[in-house]
Amino acid sequence: MNNPIISSFLNKFSIQNNLDTYDITAKFEHLCNFLVVYNEYNSMSFDFSDVHTGKATQGIDGIGIIVNGKFCTSVQEIKDLIDTTGYLDVKFILIQTKTSDKFSGEELGAFFTWSKKFFMEKGNLFSTDSMKNFVEMKEFIYANVDSMKRHTPYCKLYFLNTGIWNDDANLTSIIEDGKSELQNLSMFCEDIVDFYPCGSKEVQHLYRKSKEIVKTNIIFEKKVSLPKIDNVESAYSGVLPFSEFRKIILDENGNIKSVFDDNIRDYLETSNNIVNKDIDDTIKENRFEYFSILNNGITIVAEKVISAGDSFTLENYQIVNGCQTSHVLYENKDVKGINSLQIPVKIIETKDINIKSDITRATNNQTAVTKQELEALTNFQRTLEEFYIACYDTNGIELYYERRTNQYKQNDYSLHKIINIEHQVKAYSSMFLNLPHNASGHHGKLLQNLGDSIFNLNHESFPYYLSGLAYSILESLFLTHKINSKYKKYRFHILMISRYIITTSKLPDFTIKKQTDKYCKKILDVLLNEKKVLQLFIQSISILESDELSLDLKNRKTSELARNTNLIIDFLKQKLFIDKIEINLDIEKELVVDNEIKERNKQSTLLDFM
Repeated sequence: MNNPIISSFLNKFSIQNNLDTYDITAKFEHLCNFLVVYNEYNSMSFDFSDVHTGKATQGIDGIGIIVNGKFCTSVQEIKDLIDTTGYLDVKFILIQTKTSDKFSGEELGAFFTWSKKFFMEKGNLFSTDSMKNFVEMKEFIYANVDSMKRHTPYCKLYFLNTGIWNDDANLTSIIEDGKSELQNLSMFCEDIVDFYPCGSKEVQHLYRKSKEIVKTNIIFEKKVSLPKIDNVESAYSGVLPFSEFRKIILDENGNIKSVFDDNIRDYLETSNNIVNKDIDDTIKENRFEYFSILNNGITIVAEKVISAGDSFTLENYQIVNGCQTSHVLYENKDVKGINSLQIPVKIIETKDINIKSDITRATNNQTAVTKQELEALTNFQRTLEEFYIACYDTNGIELYYERRTNQYKQNDYSLHKIINIEHQVKAYSSMFLNLPHNASGHHGKLLQNLGDSIFNLNHESFPYYLSGLAYSILESLFLTHKINSKYKKYRFHILMISRYIITTSKLPDFTIKKQTDKYCKKILDVLLNEKKVLQLFIQSISILESDELSLDLKNRKTSELARNTNLIIDFLKQKLFIDKIEINLDIEKELVVDNEIKERNKQSTLLDFM
């Protein structure tokens, strides 16, 4: 790669994310997939390997499917979002990456050809499991067109290399022809397809954007300063025209920013929510002058506010109340005259987490809120974040709990060393609640169904940390090819099985510290030993492949069925409890459940050292 700046970015990204064993083409594909999806998603809470289409996939290196503002990796996640919100809002992002320093008409044409085939695919044109999954998600989305209440899906194509894009007439003609062919499918919003040719300058811009803090500049004329408050550096109240407020919620691409993560209610579609419908009606009926007296307004908490007269710069800010209002305004952003609409706004500058949580709770008390909706704000979440840090100090294993999206954006941590709330919910519920089949769905719905069995204020933090650590280690083993990535769709089943293998005992009461510590220490000892934990996961996979279970691991539906989880648990109980076979994780001794599985381990190729 000739560009030294991109080479430096690529080297840093590869080291941080354990890509040392990958060739330069694969490294660049993963980097570009991450940068493009982040640019469109505004959040780091996704796994860049889930964007990759797999080795030997023709013409497309990455696909990101964003549904209702959430990055999705399965049909079940999309189903859950439809069930929860009642609508479908989809963005398809297709990515092609080349390490060459020139734009080729042939390569651009091939990208469009294969992109068209992806949207028209009905059979088995694509061979990788990843592409089959993407095709299945695409088919499900278009089969539920009746849920697309506002518009059909957006389609965005990115072609990236290390060259210079200079609007060459021949290449532009190829792009326009390719866009026309896709637009003629009549599958996209207003039959428009956006195409972005990205050379070295554009790639550098995307990389730097991924490191920037959330920041915006506004003109706040109609305001008053609030009296001095302890632990609050500054506070203002007033009204802000939408022409300025849009700078707070929209990024440079017109996408809604990820600034609602501390808000306790997800956005609800207008037709299913009377409050949102009233806001929507007020705007569509052009009753802009009534908006400021009919709406409770927006509360923004920022870590830093720089003011000079009416000019305000907000840094690291969150909208802690007004998620619903903000999204309705976003949906109506193109309504004629909306820029003059006045929005009641409070801006509070504080670095105190407790003050921030108090503000969020207080400003959201007008509507009944469930415990599950408050989970991001509880003392438990803060305690859990601190427990992760304490464990790093104790055992030296770098792992961070991200209770707020993009919390560690400016830190150079490996993305697989960050456990967000979604990871935590799925890993814990799989490892300790025996629900790996539910992990393919959206974590918000799973969280609602779990009630007090997760994030219980009386629970010890240790088992949560263990499930996060096991998940992180397993993801790293997949990424470094020490375990074949074809088993990745069963990663949550592997977590459950591994816990049974190590403990061969019932769960303790996680509200009792002494019991919990004794139980968890046994698991931690294995997870902290590289040889033991690798063999543990290999053995877990061999159990999945057992002839007695007869699971069709090639069928993508197998991992989503509760009956298969029950089969695995019954098998484990028979082997580990009834037969009372003692399992010892010895570095020098192969981990086995019985001789039959031991023999199968010798015959099966479970590792892929590439």
